[in-house]
Amino acid sequence: MESTQQEKVKTVEMNLAGQKLRIRTAHDDETVRRLVSMIESKIDAVVATNPQISLTNSLILCALHLSEELDYLKAEARAQLSAVDHEVHQLRSDIEAFQVIGNA
Repeated sequence: MESTQQEKVKTVEMNLAGQKLRIRTAHDDETVRRLVSMIESKIDAVVATNPQISLTNSLILCALHLSEELDYLKAEARAQLSAVDHEVHQLRSDIEAFQVIGNA
């Protein structure tokens, strides 16, 4: 399985925040473009609020914003999973109750 994953890895050139980068990725071109676009829009938002900000600081703030979004989405996913787990538990209890009634 490892060799299959390595075969899919390719080198991609991109321009991010005015910097030319070469990365190795297994993502398809559309995914890479979407991710770069997401980062670029975050950087643009940071620079729009502070035009004098350095590239380094704008990248740090961009990373913090993305980390905050990821943390929020993880918490939301955990809450939804917990709600689904609770519902499954309730349905299982209901099914068991119906089975007991049916056997009585």
